[in-house]
Amino acid sequence: MANWRASGDEPDIARTLPSLLGDAGFRVRSVTPLIFAVGPQDFVWQWPAGFLKSHLPRLVEMGRADLPWTSTVLEQFESAERDPRTLMLTPLVLEIVADI
Repeated sequence: MANWRASGDEPDIARTLPSLLGDAGFRVRSVTPLIFAVGPQDFVWQWPAGFLKSHLPRLVEMGRADLPWTSTVLEQFESAERDPRTLMLTPLVLEIVADI
């Protein structure tokens, strides 16, 4: 999260997005939080797994994490990924229905 904020991004945009839409002239009709519990066999698993596998090396390149820590994280993740009983909770996203 600190890495994203340091580059000018906001990972917690969900809490302000409805207000931003309202300020831009949209009428927010509904906001539904979505979170999924998925196993390695589920297609949805690929979204956070792909991010983790590509972002860890980037954190090392940027000096935000060291190689031993990222290697441990990746090893533990890959071990969990090999177990079909593993469940991962995806990051929370919002489904926003809005119109102008």
